[in-house]
Amino acid sequence: MADELKQIHYNDSISDLAAVMEEVGARRFLMDFRHNYPKHFDELAVQINRIDSRKIPVLLQKPDATPV
Repeated sequence: MADELKQIHYNDSISDLAAVMEEVGARRFLMDFRHNYPKHFDELAVQINRIDSRKIPVLLQKPDATPV
């Protein structure tokens, strides 16, 4: 039950962040976040760059549409 409550709280928090970003704009949100929470902002930036640089596993890649 505690895990479910944690997950609900997490989901609500993510939804709240998305709502704020939509309300004030992503750029302003990120600038404010960077100003108020620089270490968290830096960690987010590192993680986003790591996600973008990872290779997609072969099983998830779209197969070539080359006819045989």
